[in-house]
Amino acid sequence: MDFDQQSMATANTSKQNDHYEDIRASTIMRSRRPTNVKLEDFEIKMQLGKGTFGRVFLAELPSTKQLFAIKAIRKDVLIEYDQITSTLLEKDILFTADHPFLAGMEYLFQSEIRLYFVMPFINGGELYKIF
Repeated sequence: MDFDQQSMATANTSKQNDHYEDIRASTIMRSRRPTNVKLEDFEIKMQLGKGTFGRVFLAELPSTKQLFAIKAIRKDVLIEYDQITSTLLEKDILFTADHPFLAGMEYLFQSEIRLYFVMPFINGGELYKIF
């Protein structure tokens, strides 16, 4: 399963003929530690959820067998809903988080049409569904 297979099918029809940068050509924007990990190194297992701004996928990094949750966020939707500032704040908080009870972000990638937040996968569902 490719990140963009389903997403490109739902893209705006007026943009279908435009050239979209493939996810496999995404560039790393930031990482917690020095690394040469690329977005294409992750193997997508399944879609975990879907929201207003994008989708969340379960992915494995085969070199370490570690599981990650990858949040794929469409940039055009962020702009449409005026959520750029809150997304930048979310990015800063997730990279700064260094506490045993908080899941921080490990990597940040971007393509022409999406941001990809890569965080350690923690099984248990969504917090807002617990309360």
